[in-house]
Amino acid sequence: MKNKPDKTRLLSWVLTLLASIFLLEAAYLWLNSQPQWHTSAQASSPERAEVLAITGQDELRYQDGSIAEQVVSFTVRLRAGGEQVEAVQYLDGTLPTDTAVAPGDQVLVIKGYDPSQPDRYYFGGFYRLNALGLLAVLFLAGLLILGRLKGLNTILSLALTCGAVFFVLIPAILAGQNIYVWSILICAYITGSSLLLLNGYRRKTLVAISGCIGGVLVSGLLTLLMNGVLRLSGLVDEQSALLLQLAGVIDLRGILFGGILIGAVGAVMDVAMSVSAALHELSCQLEKPTFRGLLRSGLTIGQDMMGTMANTLILAYIGSSLTTVVLLAAFNNQPLSVLNSEMIVSELLQALAGSIGILVAIPFTSLLAAVLFSRKKTVSSDSLPPSPPESGKAPADEG
Repeated sequence: MKNKPDKTRLLSWVLTLLASIFLLEAAYLWLNSQPQWHTSAQASSPERAEVLAITGQDELRYQDGSIAEQVVSFTVRLRAGGEQVEAVQYLDGTLPTDTAVAPGDQVLVIKGYDPSQPDRYYFGGFYRLNALGLLAVLFLAGLLILGRLKGLNTILSLALTCGAVFFVLIPAILAGQNIYVWSILICAYITGSSLLLLNGYRRKTLVAISGCIGGVLVSGLLTLLMNGVLRLSGLVDEQSALLLQLAGVIDLRGILFGGILIGAVGAVMDVAMSVSAALHELSCQLEKPTFRGLLRSGLTIGQDMMGTMANTLILAYIGSSLTTVVLLAAFNNQPLSVLNSEMIVSELLQALAGSIGILVAIPFTSLLAAVLFSRKKTVSSDSLPPSPPESGKAPADEG
């Protein structure tokens, strides 16, 4: 009995590994069988460098004397090779937040950004990954210290999630694949791999996976429906316009669909797992768990969760678009015009569709859990398949 959790954990790892290999293989076959519409960048790749000294500074002014642009010349030492080169930085005089480089700064420089001067280096931004990497290390260390093996599984889950999005979904979009199909596949993969790694191959995990996928699919269907009803084009900001300019065949509404699914899957997964785990534990404590009782309990538990999780989604989208809302309000003081803009409507659609996905996941997960957990009292391990208890000892649930 003691080695049973180890077996189920190993099984979860194997299943996740096989799913990862299958997904990567499918991505490789699909992506290499279709022509790509995008082209590689012509400019040189940015290089890391350290600012050694400021060698010059000039100002371009408007006729009224105000500063239009500042030009800062400086010397840097390239991290690769140690070569010292001259670079230039342009600062917009109308933006007080623009910061000039200073000796000792870690920056990125780009060679040949201007085709007329292919040997000249230009400022490409401050290098920020060191500080961000330190924060990430602290986060990962906290997971390992507090969670131990669970923390390690969490890190693996995050790695698989990010890998699925950045190395499968985005290449699929760039290769002209069906964004809708790939978004659904990626969300299903994220749900399955994450919950299996974190909770093992158990009935409550399978219930949570089913409930999460059901809620996310409802969010996707609502998005498809409302895209037509609201007549959204997906052209919501400058990035969308630039993307459409680079590739006129790309489906911006498909990208909006994928963004809604990926944004909602985390919250829906949390709700589905919480409801499933709570009902499983309740069924273990009751002498004779009934379908009606478990279903009623699941809906009651969901009522306490739906408000906070819906707030989580809506506040996340409001926070990400707060600058846009302030900008629109500054140039247009009519609330109706601001709320009716496609940019704001798209954000509201994401928040509402994700929240409805949560609302659907609660009764769906509760229904599945009530069906499975009420068939007979859970006396053995929740792992699949169940094993007979040791003789002379009372069976105990480990789910």
